[in-house]
Order: sequence, then C-alpha cells, then structure tokens
Amino acid sequence: MNLRPIFTLMLAVFAGCGPSTPTADTARPLDDSTAPKALDLPPVAGPKPDKSEPAAATLVNAVLMAHTSSQPSMVDKLKKVHVKRKGVVRFAEVQSNATMEIFIWGDQYRATYSAEAKGNAADTFSLNGNTGWKLLPVLGPQPSQMTPDDLDTVLPDVRGDRLLFLFPLADEKLTAVTARESKAGSDAVVRVWVGDAPPVLLSVDGKTNRLKRITYEGKESGQVATRSLELFDLAPVAGVLLPNRVQYAIGTVSLTNWTKIEYEVPGVFELSVFDKP
Repeated sequence: MNLRPIFTLMLAVFAGCGPSTPTADTARPLDDSTAPKALDLPPVAGPKPDKSEPAAATLVNAVLMAHTSSQPSMVDKLKKVHVKRKGVVRFAEVQSNATMEIFIWGDQYRATYSAEAKGNAADTFSLNGNTGWKLLPVLGPQPSQMTPDDLDTVLPDVRGDRLLFLFPLADEKLTAVTARESKAGSDAVVRVWVGDAPPVLLSVDGKTNRLKRITYEGKESGQVATRSLELFDLAPVAGVLLPNRVQYAIGTVSLTNWTKIEYEVPGVFELSVFDKP
C-alpha cells in the first residue's frame, strides 16, 4: 500500500497546513534508482482476452509455486492479514517518517496512516469492494463516504497492495497474457486481470519465478499515471515468501519506502474493524 495516490485526497489538504520539516536524524532519503525507467516495461493497458494464454497462466502458477514451496494453496491464509509498516514518504520536497497499519479480509480493506511531517495525525479509510469511507481528522471528527473521485484514486493502490499477498493470483476469474517473455534469464512480464478490475503488470524474476514488481495505472491530479510496487528482501511468513521491504513509485519517482514490515497471518481481528466509526 502506498501513500501519495492513496492519500492524494488527504495530502491536498495537508499541503496547505504548513507541515514541519522532519529532522535529519529521522528523515531517511528515498532511492529513485530502483524506480522503473522509461520504456523498460510494456504498456499496462491492453485488450482483455476471453481466456488466459497457456504460457501466461503457467507463469502465474509458477509464481505461486515459487512463493509457497510448491504449495500454492498456502496463499489462502493471506486472505486475512494484519500488517504494520514503517518507512519514509515523500511530500513534494519534504521526506518524512511514516507508519501504516492495514487490515485485509477478502474484499475488505482498512488502512490507518500517519506521518511526522503532518504531526502524526492518524488518517483512516476502509473499503468493501468498490465502496468505502474515510476519516481525516483535519477535515473533522466524523467519517464520510468516499466520492467517485476518491475511489478512482484509491482503488488502484488497494488492488496493487492486495497483490502483494498473492491470493488474487489464485482467483479462478484471473485472466493472464504474456506481455514480455523472459530471455537469457531476464524478467518476464505478464499482464493480468483479476475479475473485472483493470489490468496489472507482474514482473517475474526469470531465474527464480519470484514476483519482483507490480505495475498498474491510476489517476494522479486527474491524469492517468503509472504506479509500481517493487518487492525486496523476501522471507517466509506463515510458509509464504513476502517482502520485508516495499518501494512505491509513480513513474520514475520513488514516493514511499517501507523498510520495516510486520505481518500477522492469519490476522487476529474481528470483522467489525471495517465498520464505520
């Protein structure tokens, strides 16, 4: 999960609030060197076929096998997770330490975010499918429904974040086509659709079949922009390889670097965590 697009609706408010600049000992620099370079990926968009290409479906299954020690059903337990992240986020020219707590249960998703640059005020949003609510203290103490513009901004990142937990790749409604084949051990790229959602590119390590990057499109200031999540330092969590670091970028600019991630699998929480307060 990522900060700038997810919280564009929030940051537009914060930008005018005069956030304090974080001190040098708390703000760590973001690294743009791993952000996807121009033209090194196929286009995200493409025509959706009636069914998956066999080679692409085989690659998606290989990803699941590679992350689960050949037990792809293991990803089912990731449908209910509780995650805590710490890292650094970029607000324009300011970099700030930030935290995010996430709850996922199937199609339901809730995230609470805070950053030093805006006084560590906790902002929360929750989605169930294609509807949701938000609670931004800077706008008042009461939650409100997400608008269509909010959802256009938030949903792509929620879908991308869910893919980090791999279980959408096991969805029987997933459709996949090859966007770029692996050559001499280079990354393969497969374009996938999960149900009726827009397409996403999965970059797959040509040697290990592990997922390296998730790339998708979303609106940024009213314009369609490419967003990406890059996975680092994979380690087993409840038998499934998950990243210990995730870097998020819009285009070639890195905006969030989660450097400490704690997973609870399965998540120990009640369904009421998604209820509007």
